Amino acid sequence: MLATGPCADARVAVFSEPDFPYYIAPPSVTPEFVRSCLHEAGIEAALVSAAQLADETAFSADRYKVLAWVYGNTFPVAALENLRRFHARGGYFVAFGGVPF
Repeated sequence: MLATGPCADARVAVFSEPDFPYYIAPPSVTPEFVRSCLHEAGIEAALVSAAQLADETAFSADRYKVLAWVYGNTFPVAALENLRRFHARGGYFVAFGGVPF
């Protein structure tokens, strides 16, 4: 069954960075797996890199409503201020294991 209504139009980003470390999170839950599951549910998602997360023009609450996080208790330090800004402006985090921030 495909999602309809507000969920179908959700703007979702999935953080994806090659060789990024997992900590207190299952490495079997990959960004590609999450994006695939969302797609099957009728929700399109974009993979975003660490550089994109740090860039307010590439990643913001105006552009995305939700950030899916698979890496557990790790995050790119260079993106911290923009991630805080994203949340302060109404963006949501969904973490698959651990507490990234």
